[in-house]
Amino acid sequence: MSEIKRRTRTGCLTCRARRVKCDEQKPACNRCVNANVECAGYAPKRRIDVRPPGQRQRASQSRSHGPPSFRAASSPAADAAACAAPPPPLPRPQFRHDGLPLVGLPSNPRLSTRPCAAAREVLAYHQVFFRTLPMLFPANHLWFWRDRLCDEAWCIEYAQRGLLALGCMHRAALMTSMFGEYDQARGLDTKVIGVQEYTQALQELSSHIREAQKSPGTLSAVMILMAYFECFASNIPAAYGHVRAAKYYYTKYVRSYPPHCTNPTMEALETALQTLSWTCYMAVPLPGMLLTDNGEGYRSSMIDDEKPLSLRFLETLVDYGIHSEIWSTAPTQQEPSALLKNVYRFQKELRQWLEYHVEDYPYLETDTTALANLEADGECHYPIPPSPFLALSSELCFTGALYNFIMARVSWTLCLYDKSQDAKKLESEAYMYFYQAMRFAATYAMNTSKTLPNTTYSTNTFVTSEELDRSFLPMLYIIGQCSPRPSWLRWIAQLMKQIGEQGLFNGFVLSASLQVFHKMEQSHNLLSTDGIERYPSPALRIISTLIPETNAQGFVCFYAKPSRFNSGWANRDVPLYYPVAQARFSTELDDDNAAKREIEMYDEQRSMEEQFTSGWILGRPVASGWKSRFGEVGFDLDHVLHDHINGGRLLPMV
Repeated sequence: MSEIKRRTRTGCLTCRARRVKCDEQKPACNRCVNANVECAGYAPKRRIDVRPPGQRQRASQSRSHGPPSFRAASSPAADAAACAAPPPPLPRPQFRHDGLPLVGLPSNPRLSTRPCAAAREVLAYHQVFFRTLPMLFPANHLWFWRDRLCDEAWCIEYAQRGLLALGCMHRAALMTSMFGEYDQARGLDTKVIGVQEYTQALQELSSHIREAQKSPGTLSAVMILMAYFECFASNIPAAYGHVRAAKYYYTKYVRSYPPHCTNPTMEALETALQTLSWTCYMAVPLPGMLLTDNGEGYRSSMIDDEKPLSLRFLETLVDYGIHSEIWSTAPTQQEPSALLKNVYRFQKELRQWLEYHVEDYPYLETDTTALANLEADGECHYPIPPSPFLALSSELCFTGALYNFIMARVSWTLCLYDKSQDAKKLESEAYMYFYQAMRFAATYAMNTSKTLPNTTYSTNTFVTSEELDRSFLPMLYIIGQCSPRPSWLRWIAQLMKQIGEQGLFNGFVLSASLQVFHKMEQSHNLLSTDGIERYPSPALRIISTLIPETNAQGFVCFYAKPSRFNSGWANRDVPLYYPVAQARFSTELDDDNAAKREIEMYDEQRSMEEQFTSGWILGRPVASGWKSRFGEVGFDLDHVLHDHINGGRLLPMV
């Protein structure tokens, strides 16, 4: 019987494909070498995974509980691969309750790697689309900012670069707010990428500015995005310049339509511009620096439900012409009788509005118990630290604080300028509203943190670095100057340092300025004692004005003391103040995490020869520099780059 020949299956892959006998030489067989063909090598040896019976049973149960599609596709090779030792776990991104990642996507696949250029753009676009734009703009305007603008950006290079830069800067702000050994380095790396995208967007816009000006609506929107980019970077001059340019192009866009004609795009741009204008004004509280109009358009602001309630409050201040008196402690420029008329009209409308809407906004209801105590003895004793409310969202905390702050400043203004009223009662009423605002701030501080939590993250909660246009710092700064007791001021100063940088507002600088303010009260208190337990009445208080430098390198604060005649006013309509000192605060911190400062006391005789008025403040070099910038219009690459470079800092203050 002849021997049966069996086909070998151990030859090289090339010989097996050619169906010829292989001599199985390695690394290349002689048959392939002689035939001058490439030897494809040999198939890998099969590996049989031998497991104890118990492990086989658990693996079988695991496969039986898997998805049906996975079970249908299973094979011995797949089973063996599935049972192999798992690779080291990759870092997982934090997720919100709706399942979307907190910062878009993980920063890096692995801590030892860095995303390539294309991956960075994907991360930035995902961030700006899913998190940044919904955070910055009202939900009813996302059709413009997220859908339409992102659609137009596909074919507009400077718009696309602007979106990517904003997404990178937002990611960087979140990363630097997180714990972790590598978070700071990754945040710095992401911020550098964002700056690169931003400068490319500026250069692209400058190269095509004439073509861009043909679409002023889109150009205004991109300027708004760039302003928010600089808000994330805490760059006041650069943000202010972008808002000014955005308003200029928005005005051109509006004029391209018939008078009194509006459309949804106008409403989206106008709301964003008004929000940013107020943010810049609170950062630079000088007369005439509010980048918004005071016209008939504000008359319906309190009943305009399309806009955030906090913005409606601020617009109504402009409508009645008292925004400077609310946001500055400097003497008023208005004639007292006209000022009082406007203040009383505003106070009446605000109270009527709240009475009508109290069911919709119960957290704004006045503390009736405190009012009853005030009527009984004219004095309320408030515990420090203030007790927080029940858990409220960041938006509700900000709105509640703003309402009470405005009501407090109204009572404070009446106490200063209305001689016919009971000054003591108005003063106590102001303290009650100030304290309510502090309680909302305490609630915000309790519910938020400077660092991202390690657990699931709510879509309705923002970290401190994201509060660009809902900052408590400017309110707290004025409340600190109007505090009845040093204990209030000390608590506010500590909270400011805890908040740190919040958009254009620097809590470290504001805290340091309040500490100098307290020293001025001790030195120039007309009722001076060795230890101040309670500050004097409003007319006898020190006042101050803090102004950022136009080169973004520091802040200058001017302090003024009241005249001795303020207690009786000496038949005057307004109180008098005299400048006594100025202090410069840098953006650098000392060993105690306090902003570095330089204090200059004025000569006593010289200070008594000059009155501390709005005109005097505007005559200071730091203020006159801002006034000269107010008249600039349009986009100018040299000015933008100058502001960006001067105010640029890679790392935030910590």
